[in-house]
Amino acid sequence: MSSMWNQLLRWPNWLWRRGRRENGGDLAPTEQVASPASGDAGSGRSDAGAEQCGASRGSSHLVEEMIRLGRAPLLLRPQIAANLSPEEHAEALRSMEDQMALVPEGEVLMLPTLSSIDECGAPPVLQVEAIFLDRHPVTNREFQAFVDAGGYEQMPLWDESIWAALLEFVDSTGQPGPAGWRDGCYPAERGDHPVVGVSWYEASAYARWVGKRLPSGPEWVKAASWPVATPGGKPCQRRFPWGETMERDKTRL
Repeated sequence: MSSMWNQLLRWPNWLWRRGRRENGGDLAPTEQVASPASGDAGSGRSDAGAEQCGASRGSSHLVEEMIRLGRAPLLLRPQIAANLSPEEHAEALRSMEDQMALVPEGEVLMLPTLSSIDECGAPPVLQVEAIFLDRHPVTNREFQAFVDAGGYEQMPLWDESIWAALLEFVDSTGQPGPAGWRDGCYPAERGDHPVVGVSWYEASAYARWVGKRLPSGPEWVKAASWPVATPGGKPCQRRFPWGETMERDKTRL
């Protein structure tokens, strides 16, 4: 890690008190985060967490803490996994498999609406590689760990294009965090609620911190619609993973 990165990582906490969020949105991680089945996080900057982990990779306590915080995918990166004991490696793999589900590779139709499938003579068909996708939305409690660990100050986790605006990503009291929080903390008794009031950039930084990334549009369609191959070759796209009708017993509405 270069001296420039080290200097940026030392930004003092008080700088964040000056900012205000102009356009807070309820974006992903209320969607789920994904990491490819290959283990490649899809971005060079996402290795920042792995570098930090690698600095102390001999500590079993660190491994346990990483797993507790949902950062097992970082431990399974080749440069880290090679230094784990067989027991630690198995525990990290078990943790990731508990948190994530495999979405197999396949084709998806990328159209504005499902009703436009029959209206389009040559619908765009894209091939999606296999990925692991989180089984559940990111919760307030999980995002709190990112905030408490100084995630808003770890510049390698953020897209360089957004650095100048990072001071704007603050809660209602001017502390770094989602828009609806106060004093850097989520509302009481809502630890297991999906985190909201974050931008795409905040969601992406969190995903990198845990060793993952956000799903692409086609990947999200593949997981949500679960297209089925047909004899004609064009995938049959469903409205829901289980079929065409809403089944409320499969939701948490």
